[in-house]
Amino acid sequence: MKKTTLLSLDGGGIRGIITCIILRYIEEQLQIYDKPSAKLGDYFDLVAGSSTGALIAAIILCPDEHRKAKYSIQKGLELYSEKGGNIFQVSFWEKLINPFGLLNEKISQEALEKNLNDFFGNLELKELIKPCLITSYDIENRRAKLFNSWKANLITDNFYVKDVCRATSAAPTYFTPVQIKSMYGQIFSLIDGGMFANNPALCAYAEARKVPFAEVLKNHQKANYPTVNDMIIISIGTGIESKKIFV
Repeated sequence: MKKTTLLSLDGGGIRGIITCIILRYIEEQLQIYDKPSAKLGDYFDLVAGSSTGALIAAIILCPDEHRKAKYSIQKGLELYSEKGGNIFQVSFWEKLINPFGLLNEKISQEALEKNLNDFFGNLELKELIKPCLITSYDIENRRAKLFNSWKANLITDNFYVKDVCRATSAAPTYFTPVQIKSMYGQIFSLIDGGMFANNPALCAYAEARKVPFAEVLKNHQKANYPTVNDMIIISIGTGIESKKIFV
């Protein structure tokens, strides 16, 4: 029986570029030791992400016409390099007049939403090539809202990927909370999943225990409902931001 492989990606805003660089190294090693066209999305059985990590997860799980990974992680690195400053940058003027985000959110949501729409279009959660777990927090019901692509064949659990990425990225004081609608029409008011699980590794483990991987992946070398002994988990962070404390 082959191990079930899980990838967990932390939140961290523009520091997601660090995650992309680490993942690029892993992908390059796969291209050396397995095949030159190797893409990460074809090698992990479940990918979990919070905030910026969820955006990266969605990129590497995008499908091509053969239900294989469409993008190399290089695509994610290019997105952060080319668009990251536009999405995450706080202007000097905004820092000056609104230093803690008390007057309004510090970053305009328009750049984020435009780039998500341009990249993902009307791709649906159920179309991602592997099970994924994307975190967010429901501010009306005060509980976690977890998006699971393998459950998204149910219309009540299916969403546009661009909306899921917008929800998990809605960090308070930086981006406004967002209301998104399932394909069934139910509306959720959500904020950044990093509010309760900036490192979603344990969420990924708990979710994997409930997934019949052999059936979902149509691969009977994988265990249904794997135990911890059946799993390999790779968890990637975004570093720690260190700032001086002035007194």
